[in-house]
Amino acid sequence: MKKNFSEHIILDKLNFNSMYKIIEDINSKYSKKISESIEVLAKSIPNLDEFKDALDSFIDNAATINSIFIKYDYPPIDYVDINEVINYIEMNSNHWEVTKENIDLIMTRYFDEIHFNHLKSQVISYKLPQEDITILKEILDGYKQEYYYLVIPALLARLEGMIFNSVNYKGKTNYRLFNIIIEETINKYKSNHDYYVDSDYFKIKEYYKSKLKRNFEFGEKKIKEINRHSIMHGYDNQYGTKQNAVILLLHFEYLYHCLAELSENDKQDIRNKLVE
Repeated sequence: MKKNFSEHIILDKLNFNSMYKIIEDINSKYSKKISESIEVLAKSIPNLDEFKDALDSFIDNAATINSIFIKYDYPPIDYVDINEVINYIEMNSNHWEVTKENIDLIMTRYFDEIHFNHLKSQVISYKLPQEDITILKEILDGYKQEYYYLVIPALLARLEGMIFNSVNYKGKTNYRLFNIIIEETINKYKSNHDYYVDSDYFKIKEYYKSKLKRNFEFGEKKIKEINRHSIMHGYDNQYGTKQNAVILLLHFEYLYHCLAELSENDKQDIRNKLVE
């Protein structure tokens, strides 16, 4: 398998934004082997030094690294500059364990110092209505000012609107329809970029369809992860953290690119499913 990867990928192009297109032509006969072993590999990386080693050999470990990010509620790493993440792990690891807290620390530093400016420069060219771009620019300005309690609800609202608007849906909305669009959009994206484990695509769909908006009850214990309902219905008053803002911004970016790849025929197919 290692030989097959090295034959298809140029070693000096470790920026995943450019590398992912090259990965597409990896021989499909290896996908089953990868799918069967990758979850075991992800669990076998105990500390950040070994995580860095896996990142250094990213060509052979892309699916493993992706599994780790998804495990801690980040989106797939298609639009993350892995080379830069390696640098932050080198600066911070010191044999730290791979935990959500440590991954969050590294990713917030990476986002603030590298990814934020990249995202801000890209947003202005997003194929969205100008009014939506204006809102996104203000969200990014709010992030820079550390207004996380304002940024996070705004992102949740914009994310839902983008999902329906991107397929040109007209009519009443509900979460059954939301889930159909998520399912179909990510399935389509996977068909064009199928180099991760199937179970990870399933997990990321479930994050949007279920985990992000799971039911809650007033009076329940502290909610640790981002929960759309508890935030928008005014129960959670501790959601405004830098980590949560970074995670949501990265998810918005990932979903934008998934939706942007839909053809007009894809959008029509999805709309047909919405009225079935």
